[in-house]
Amino acid sequence: MVGLVFLVFFVISFITNILGSINPNVTDSYRLSGFMTGLLPFAFFIAYGLLSIPSGIMVEKYREKTCLAIGWALALAASLLFSAHPTYPTFVCSLFLIGSSFALLQVVINPLLRVAGGEGNFAFYSTFAQLIFGVASFLSPFVYTYLVTNLDKGNPAHDTVIGLFARVTPAPLVSLSPDGKPTPVSMSWVAMYWLFGVSSLLMVLAIVASRFPKVERKTDEVIGAWATHLELFRNPVVIVFFFGIFAYVGTEQGISYWISEFLRTYHGLNPEVEGAAAVGWFWGLMTVGCLIGMGLLKLFDSKVVLRFTAPAEVKGVALLIVNHPDRASDQWMWTPAIERDRRIALQDRSTRFFGTDFSFEDLEERDVNQYDYSLAGEDTVDGAPCWKVVSTPRETKSSQYTRAIVWVRKDNYAFARIENYIKDQVVRRLSYSDIQNVQGIWTARQLEMADLRRGSRTRLTLEKLQYNVPFKDDDFTLQAIRRQ
Repeated sequence: MVGLVFLVFFVISFITNILGSINPNVTDSYRLSGFMTGLLPFAFFIAYGLLSIPSGIMVEKYREKTCLAIGWALALAASLLFSAHPTYPTFVCSLFLIGSSFALLQVVINPLLRVAGGEGNFAFYSTFAQLIFGVASFLSPFVYTYLVTNLDKGNPAHDTVIGLFARVTPAPLVSLSPDGKPTPVSMSWVAMYWLFGVSSLLMVLAIVASRFPKVERKTDEVIGAWATHLELFRNPVVIVFFFGIFAYVGTEQGISYWISEFLRTYHGLNPEVEGAAAVGWFWGLMTVGCLIGMGLLKLFDSKVVLRFTAPAEVKGVALLIVNHPDRASDQWMWTPAIERDRRIALQDRSTRFFGTDFSFEDLEERDVNQYDYSLAGEDTVDGAPCWKVVSTPRETKSSQYTRAIVWVRKDNYAFARIENYIKDQVVRRLSYSDIQNVQGIWTARQLEMADLRRGSRTRLTLEKLQYNVPFKDDDFTLQAIRRQ
């Protein structure tokens, strides 16, 4: 099943990112203006925006296998529609239908990959899926070059594949050149959509023949009711994210879409060879860059140093915490009185930190990727409306707690309360108060941890607070905390 999901990623990318390579051919075939040419990718990608939410609702009702089969059947119908009737209006409609089918497919494949590959392998598999996506984007323009250049030679007898495509590729269109002379324009690029049709048919057959696991969607994968979406659309933060994604996709797709035409117009390069190769390398290098970026993120773990300056009996004692996104944190304590540091073992993270009601684990960063989440409802804390979110640690997170319930304020997204459970018992409650905007970051200046089993409390007050203070990596090492 994991292999089938990877194949879906591959074919989606193979079809999606061909538009930049065929752009000059389409413009020539239909004598399009820049505006009419730009409508083509717009018709494709607007389908994602319009149909992603309805697609999610559809998947929840009809399940994954049915929706995958419907999605690929729609892509098949759209490809054959244009291949059989290759006109500009048909092409616009076909691209919208293919975009609609891919919106449905994208809603299905990530939760399916999580279940098929296992929760513990999801991070690796999702990264590998993006690599497959990039490889397909890289290869697609070169397949286009092979098809078009061989079809345009007019002698396909030596190649069975080219011969088959030559039988269904439309004859050249005759249009008027700028000087008024009738000029034949090759339509060999339409062969790519016959290829897409065959690919979609094979995907339909593969899906129908496969057995699918039952997918239990997590809260962040459930589409929700229309009222939830309307509330999100009224949220200014969501609107800002929308425009950010719009700008990113517009930049990425805009560059890839116009590379080939730019090279032809300003450098005289053949769009079917050099132009297509440039598009392929654009996507290939984008993929390499993404992989390098993800690798670099693994190197930059968040780090914390806690140091006591008073009272005298604990002055100089320091705790170094190195948080990791994919495993438990590392912790060391330095005690200057005996000039010794010791590593805090995993089994000791549940013990009290210097006699307070905080445990060593409570001082760690809560990496969002190490937990699963579900919405438990809404509540009010200190008069502030909040969302109640159940946070359950994943296998990669070694935790003393079975789960936690987090109250998140709706007005500023700051934590209002966290209740930590061991099995069905609340053992610690962390309350946040005196929430202030510090350098644009909503921050609680008062934190109170209550140990409900002991009946005791510890209050942490942030008297002096400053963000974005420059530090060096060397400041967060054992050698550094020993020196100070």
